[in-house]
Amino acid sequence: MSTSETVTVRLSPEIKSKLEALAQSTRRSKSWLAAEAIALYVESPVFIFAERVV
Repeated sequence: MSTSETVTVRLSPEIKSKLEALAQSTRRSKSWLAAEAIALYVESPVFIFAERVV
């Protein structure tokens, strides 16, 4: 079993609505979609470059 941490985020009503629609259409949980999106973002070359600059 993998370990995970809980994170709370604030979303605009528009983004929350889009996330809910995506979760329903893909049959994935909102948590799974958010975790995947965050993982992709922090592993992206743009994020890695910005991390080095700061």
